[in-house]
Amino acid sequence: MSGRASDAERWEAVQDLLLDALDLDEDARVAYVAAVRDPDLRAELMELLDVADAVPAFLDAGEPRDADVAGRQVGPYRIVREIGRGGQGRVFLAERDDVGTRVALKVVRGGLAAPEAVERFLTERRVLGRLDHPGIARFLDAGTVEADAVGGRAPYVVMEVVEGAPITTFACDRGLSVSERLRLFAQACDAVAYAHGRLVVHRDLKPSNVLVTEGGEVKLLDFGVAKLLDADAHDLTRTGAQILTPAYAAPEQVTGGAITVATDVYALGVLLYELLTDARPLDVEGDLASIVRTVCETEPRPPSSRVDDGRDLRGDLDAITSKALAKRPAQRYSSVEALADDVRRHLEGLPVLARPPTLRYQASRFLRRHALGAGVGALAVAFAATFVWREVALRSEAEAARDEAQATTDFVTGMFDGHTDAFASEESVDTLRAVGLLDRAARQLAADSLTPPSTKAGLHVRLGRLFEGLGYRTRARDQFNVAGAIPGLSEAARADVNLHTGMNAQSQGECEYAIETLTGAIETLTASGANEVGLSDALATRSISHACIGDYDRSIADAQAAHALSQRSPDYDGVDLHTLADVLFQAGRADEAIDAITESIAVADRRYPVGHPIPVARRTYHGSLLLGVDRFAEAEAVIREAHRQSLARTGPMGYRTIEAARFLSLALQRMGQSDAANRVAQEAARNAAAMPDGPLAGRLRTQLQEHIRSIHSSREGSEAE
Repeated sequence: MSGRASDAERWEAVQDLLLDALDLDEDARVAYVAAVRDPDLRAELMELLDVADAVPAFLDAGEPRDADVAGRQVGPYRIVREIGRGGQGRVFLAERDDVGTRVALKVVRGGLAAPEAVERFLTERRVLGRLDHPGIARFLDAGTVEADAVGGRAPYVVMEVVEGAPITTFACDRGLSVSERLRLFAQACDAVAYAHGRLVVHRDLKPSNVLVTEGGEVKLLDFGVAKLLDADAHDLTRTGAQILTPAYAAPEQVTGGAITVATDVYALGVLLYELLTDARPLDVEGDLASIVRTVCETEPRPPSSRVDDGRDLRGDLDAITSKALAKRPAQRYSSVEALADDVRRHLEGLPVLARPPTLRYQASRFLRRHALGAGVGALAVAFAATFVWREVALRSEAEAARDEAQATTDFVTGMFDGHTDAFASEESVDTLRAVGLLDRAARQLAADSLTPPSTKAGLHVRLGRLFEGLGYRTRARDQFNVAGAIPGLSEAARADVNLHTGMNAQSQGECEYAIETLTGAIETLTASGANEVGLSDALATRSISHACIGDYDRSIADAQAAHALSQRSPDYDGVDLHTLADVLFQAGRADEAIDAITESIAVADRRYPVGHPIPVARRTYHGSLLLGVDRFAEAEAVIREAHRQSLARTGPMGYRTIEAARFLSLALQRMGQSDAANRVAQEAARNAAAMPDGPLAGRLRTQLQEHIRSIHSSREGSEAE
């Protein structure tokens, strides 16, 4: 066993004891340590406590709260006063004299940073600094400060100051209704999903890290701080040293398992449970063994059983919470976006994906949404059912099922052809009706026993791609899984299934699984040499997955290989240059990234008509990269052109038009033109409200509302000054 592996195992065994001991006074701490029966565990705990106390004396969390620290310097920051403390260290209001900016400065106990972490601590600022979202407190800086007692250094992080109350406290103090609490929760989910999309997992979500301002704006704190303190932060799924709060920790955290986006889904499940019931799902306390046993083995009671009148929680909300809190990561929501989507579906009276799609349940949702039109709807359903029964009666059941499945699949395939790589709402498709058609086709295809295996797998894959084009990634994954389980597939069919399974996994943050699946597809496609387009797609997606876990060398190599292959195709449109630009930017090579996306736009302009969604999307992304390096005027010009082109071709309610308007408003805000930014954002929000419903439209509406709140908040701050 390597030294690193043994260090990780020791840290895993004592981390919870350490956090508990740090909050005790000296006498209680001695007794606490003495009560640890395992001598090796006790010795390790004592050693870590010694190191944890090795921070500058005036910053030690053991010092009295009223100790005078005002005026002390930590790097370039001057402390104003203490604003919080805990087992991880102390938080201060601080000021940077050279620019007059007030910040929240968190000095972390040295013992909570793995020994090898300090050396590359500062390098993580680049990733965290890209988290530019109105729902996330901005990460501003990081550094280390002398810890003279051991001759080392203790880390500190600098964040935006947020005035607000923990989300659970805010909900209780305001007496918020269930629906109001769910809307706050969905805001928090959107912020977490944004960070996941930029390869950062929080790992310590809890009410004190999810604040709500007086204006009702959710702000997440400490994003990436646990990542900074991890012994090997370039691997987001590594086992070993992890910062956690036991009451909100997932089973894989307390047992030292792999940390993925599913870990944050679990913590959000605890938060949702607490918002709905004012109680936590589990009583997590005691020693490490008790904590592990409770978190891993005890099933929480349904939320509806924890309140006096649980009618509002029974059913949908019990199911949503239970799915988020599943013990096994694979049984939870596949992403935070999927969790938020289900919450919003409940708020809109739509069937939630956490519950079985029985006819009785879906009908009850329909009747609840359309009470006045239910009579007409019921007649239509009865007529359709009679027609189908008659058709089946005229032919053998197997033949009817096969023909019906093929006919329906052909119909929806033709209906959506050309839109699987763009958002279906771009052409004003009725998204919910389309999903219903696809669900029907999937059921009929699953019942078919006559179609050859590889053909049937290909149809399931096609249905999955259509679901993905509409934003329903979980449904898409179900279709890919069904395809992969069909016995007797040819090698080419198996490679196609693996390709799309890997793409879906990558889109939902399951990066290591995506790499494993895509590697199998790449090996088969390389050996056959028959599908260069598929091979290029597999390499490009694996490139993104390597970037997801911080392996930028492999990521860039895959993106370059994908581009070299795609250039040989007569249908070359530069899409792999877009992928290369993305991974280059993530790797900190911004100038090269901007060059790559500029070239991809030139290729797209030659291939597609003006205003086509693909060049519009690339121009908008180009603008976002320019915003990321503070080239605001250039960004504004690029995004404005994308918006102009999309508006002329698809109109004001096209998805790409509204998305470009959102980024244009952001650019104007960054340039200090808050009135103009607000006008653009408000118009975009009105257009988004008129879009057909669906996950993509829902996310866009939420993003715009959050951006508008951000504009108003910044204007109010400027007026106050």
